[in-house]
Order: sequence, then structure tokens, then C-alpha cells
Amino acid sequence: LDNEPDLWSSTHPEVHPVPVGYDELVDRNLSYAKMVKSVWPGAEVTGFVSYGWNGYTWLQGAPGSAAKGDFINYYLVKLKAAEVTEGKRLIDYLDLHWYPEAKGGGVRVTTSASTTDVVAARVQAPRSLFDPTYTEVSWITQTLGQPIRLVRRVKDKIAANYPGTRLAFTEWNFGGGGHISGAVATADVLGIFGREGVGLA
Repeated sequence: LDNEPDLWSSTHPEVHPVPVGYDELVDRNLSYAKMVKSVWPGAEVTGFVSYGWNGYTWLQGAPGSAAKGDFINYYLVKLKAAEVTEGKRLIDYLDLHWYPEAKGGGVRVTTSASTTDVVAARVQAPRSLFDPTYTEVSWITQTLGQPIRLVRRVKDKIAANYPGTRLAFTEWNFGGGGHISGAVATADVLGIFGREGVGLA
């Protein structure tokens, strides 16, 4: 359902000139999911298709975010309530995008750079998907004050708020597409997704 709605006001200002709000996005997702399920009951639906960390946590500074808290938690609670009301699950996958913010030598790993520092950071960056002992160099870990452990962090939220929701990463890239370090990172990411039970990538 949709694509990176947390960025609509900057990527598509002609259609959505103001930031999308928590309830607007939930309502849009549920409305379209109902339509999909009404014509194809077995279809598996993904949402809300966030671009990244600030989308996950506060919907990129959406109006009312301070009062409503973490957006993923809010979204999952609303989806669970909708299942009770509708008598069926409407959204099957929590769908996120992940472009790491990890840096090596001040350069983000998602670039094509292949300096020693970037390569070292890139091949370690997949550990931020699960490893509670690994703290990457990024603004995210500086903000959190702890390791990201993204897949496990999000799965904890799913377990607490709407068990049975599967996790999807429908866009992700660790950079270095023309360098062996990019291949190593990609292989590691796919292995981690498989081991950690990510449902779709």
C-alpha cells in the first residue's frame, strides 16, 4: 500500500503538500486493504512502506506525533483493532525500507565508495539488523544510545502489539554495488533475513 508516505510532502508535494498524519495514513491503509481483500480475499497486503528510521519512529515528524508516540506501535495497535472490527486480518506484512545510515570515515555505506573505512563499515553494517552487541557509527545509534538490532526491535513491537503480522523489507541496499564488500554485505543481509524470520524481502 503506497510508497514511503512519510516523505510524500517532499517527494510528491503536488499531491500531498503537507506531512501525512498518523490517522490519515492508518485510515488510507485500512481503506485500501479492505478493497483489496473484498475482491481477492487471499491476497497478501503490505503496509505502511516506510522509507526509514524517522518514518518508523514518528512518521517523519507528522502532526501530533509527540502525543501519539512511536508510529510502528501506533500502526500495529490500529491494525489489530481493525481485525477485531472487520473479523479478518487486513494487512499481512509490516513493510519497511532500510538504507543504512552507518558510516565509515564519515562516508555513508550506501554509496559506491570503496575506501578502507567504508568497506570495513559496510561489511559490519548487517549486524545492525540483529546484533545487540554491535553499535554502528550513525546518527541513529547516537540518538538511541544503543545498538539498533532492527529486525529484532521491530519483531518485538509486532509481538507486543499485533502478533502474527509478518515483517517485510521491500527496499534495502547496503551500497558497494560494484565492489566485493557490497556482495558480502548483501549475502549477509539475505542470510540474516532468513534466519531472523523476515517474511518478504
